[in-house]
Amino acid sequence: MGGLVAAAVPARAQTFQAEYVVSIFGLPIARSTFTSRWTETSYEIQGQVSSSGLAAIFDDTKGTVEASGRLEDKDAEPQRYELDYTSGKKKQWTLVRLEDGNVVATENAPPPKPRRHSWVPVEAAHLADVVDPLTATLVQAASPDDVCNRTARIYDGELRADLSLSFLRKAPAKVGDFEGEGVTCAIRFTPISGYRKGSKTIEYLAGGNRMEVTFARLGKTSFFVPLQGQVETRIGTVHFRVGKISGV
Repeated sequence: MGGLVAAAVPARAQTFQAEYVVSIFGLPIARSTFTSRWTETSYEIQGQVSSSGLAAIFDDTKGTVEASGRLEDKDAEPQRYELDYTSGKKKQWTLVRLEDGNVVATENAPPPKPRRHSWVPVEAAHLADVVDPLTATLVQAASPDDVCNRTARIYDGELRADLSLSFLRKAPAKVGDFEGEGVTCAIRFTPISGYRKGSKTIEYLAGGNRMEVTFARLGKTSFFVPLQGQVETRIGTVHFRVGKISGV
């Protein structure tokens, strides 16, 4: 599964919770809380996201997202990914089911609108050996030196894209409640299918503009989780950083 979630997991159930703030131009635009639980044989991630600050005035967005799967033979096998959100008058629900790393069913309500000729369709081959966006945020590695230099094949129910990580630097980090060693990866976005050719947003993200994420080890486990990051967009650089952390 791209090596993104595997284990050296604890013998007993563990829980990790982190709160993040997303901002642009120094102004908060969203807040989120993610809770991860795992045992020797399974994992589950639940998240709540909502717009905040000025963003909430112009576009009130609230939603939940969940992912779960098995941990077997030191590999993750995502089984379920669900997204349910409301943004202004728009409502969207997505459910993706997976078996052995392959997508077996996708449901969207409302269903996608009819696609134009410029749409890049998702083919069956694109849905093999993939992870959902939440599973991809947990990186399994023996040491910080092994966190980067990997590619996540992500599918969110519509878009299929590759996120390729490469090493940038390793340095002490103090972010929110965390203080310790951090490793920063550069991220390269490559759209595969499920998008419109000529989309300015997709083209900008795929154009090699600056994207990076700093990871830190989760307690004494082999999991590394995001501490902070930034993504250059057409309207400015979006930053996220962790605040409160609790868990192992």
